[in-house]
Amino acid sequence: MTDARPAHDRRRGAASGRRSDVTGCPGFLPSRSSVEARRELLEQFQVVEVHLQTAASLEGLADRSANATFAAVLHGRAEDHRRTATGLLENLVQRGLVTRRAPRRR
Repeated sequence: MTDARPAHDRRRGAASGRRSDVTGCPGFLPSRSSVEARRELLEQFQVVEVHLQTAASLEGLADRSANATFAAVLHGRAEDHRRTATGLLENLVQRGLVTRRAPRRR
């Protein structure tokens, strides 16, 4: 007798009653599109992080520069990177993929 379940179900034992690490529910496996969506979200967060790190690096260079014109250019580019990161995050909020949270008080 041949098992008609998709290969990913057979490998992970989805119909066998084995609990999933994701939800703890028997037989639950996230859909492939769900996994791809999470991967895309992670990649977008990584792009945001690169922009923020770049902005911080440019600010540091600008602060150490003795040339005021060069420092102004670097500050401007840092602001561009922060604006890009903010735009990417706003897009994720508008798509309902992330929510805003009030900053933590220390």
